[in-house]
Formats: sequence, structure tokens, C-alpha cells
Amino acid sequence: MSNQSKLLLLASIIGTFLAIYSIVDNNKNFSSLPNDVIAIVNDKIIPSERYRTVIQLIENDKRDDLTEADRKMALDRIIEEELLVQYAYQNGFLEADDLLRKSIVRSVVDSIVEQSVSVIPDEDELQDFYQDNLPVFTLDEQYRVVILSSQNLLDIKTAKEIWQESYDIQKLEIDIPSIRQLGIPSGFISKLRLGTLIGPLLRDVVLSLRIGETSKVIETIYGYTIVTLVDKKDKITPEYSDIKEVVLQEYRRRQRENILEELLSDLRRQSDIDINSTLAD
Repeated sequence: MSNQSKLLLLASIIGTFLAIYSIVDNNKNFSSLPNDVIAIVNDKIIPSERYRTVIQLIENDKRDDLTEADRKMALDRIIEEELLVQYAYQNGFLEADDLLRKSIVRSVVDSIVEQSVSVIPDEDELQDFYQDNLPVFTLDEQYRVVILSSQNLLDIKTAKEIWQESYDIQKLEIDIPSIRQLGIPSGFISKLRLGTLIGPLLRDVVLSLRIGETSKVIETIYGYTIVTLVDKKDKITPEYSDIKEVVLQEYRRRQRENILEELLSDLRRQSDIDINSTLAD
């Protein structure tokens, strides 16, 4: 964690210990609680802020003023919730219920997301991040291609001649019914996605072509095939000012990953973990 985060965490821990020390005597007599503690349940401190949050939620749902019964109900619900959580923990429910465990993990990750979203870097820091990660913001080459195929070799050879004269797909399909156009997006496609859509063989054919050029006939899984490179966009890196919001989102994503990684690293370092190496291998 960053030094600032560690200092905040340390201050929070010290504050908690001081609060406990001020309210816990030798015989566990909690007759007087500080203002920042609403209750203690089995040595578990319930902060007043949590109570105020619940009260605020109740106020938002009520048309009339809060009553003493409302306040008592809010405190009772908080205490009951804590009792149920402790009961679940003591009886192994958290270990047994996978859905509950996953829900808790999601809650932790969500809280980390909130931390990262709340981080607002200054302009210089964000621009430095952009410069240090230019490859991330660089747009790869993009291609517009048309791929035609037929199960008949003679038909595809004839189709290539007609196609290069008119580039009219509809006319070509009418004149030669066996011709099929591969169903890929008609707009620009990135190099990475191109490989996913048409496979490495045809992708390499596309990369070898000049704009407006049609390949020789190739035998593929689609039959006999020709590929035409209609247009191409070279790799570009957008200006920072044009993608500032994208840069900020990537910055926050990295912050989220770093926070989670540092938290898990700290937890591992502070924990006693034994692994059955026989089963783990």
C-alpha cells in the first residue's frame, strides 16, 4: 500500500484501540460509551455512523418525523444483524455457503472499486500516465475486407474477374449463385479481431495485400476463396486531449488492481497460511 494509505490505516487502528481502551474495563462493564460508538456486541464495536446511516434511510422513506420507536427499531436491526453475522461466523456458515462467501468477496472488491473511482489524479499525473502507457492507447491497424468463396473452383475464378471489374456483390451473387460472401462486419476491423473473425490463414492474406488488391484463389474451410483489401487505417496514437476520459478510466482500473494486489499481499504477509504441498503439486 502507499505510505498515505498505511498512515490512514494505522491511524484508524490506533483510534479503534483507543476507543476500546476507553470503554472496556476489566470486568467488561460498558456503562459509558463514547459518542462515536452506538453499541458493543460481544466486544464488537458498532460505530455511531452506521446507526446514523440507518436512521437517514428511514427518514428518507417516512413522511412523518421519526419516533422513538423508529430509532429503537433501527438500533435493534443493527444489533440483530451483528448477532446474526457473528452466529454465522461461529457456526461455520461463511465457510459452508459458497454464495455467501462470493457475496462477501464481491463486497470487498466493490469497496476497492469505490476507492479507485474516488481517486482523482491531477492533470500532470494523468498526462504522465498517458505518456508512460502510450502502447495501451494506440489504435492498431484496421482493415476493411471482402471475402468471397465458392465450392466450385471455376466459379470462384470467374467471380474474381467479374468482381474486379464492378465490385458489385449483389450482381456477382446473381450471376454466379454458388458465390457466398463471408459474414464479417463491413466496417473497419482491428488486426487482433480480424484474426479472431477469419482465422490466421486469411488474416495473413489480408496483411499481405495492398489497398484495392484481390488475392489469388485460396483453398480454405469455406471452399475456394478470394480476399480483397478494400481499405486500411494505419496504427495511430490519439492525442491525450482527445481521449482524456479513456486515460482516466485506465488509470482508475490500474489503481483498482494495485489496491487489490497490495491488500492481498498485506493479508498474506500478516496471515499464517499452511498448504498441503502433496495435494497442491
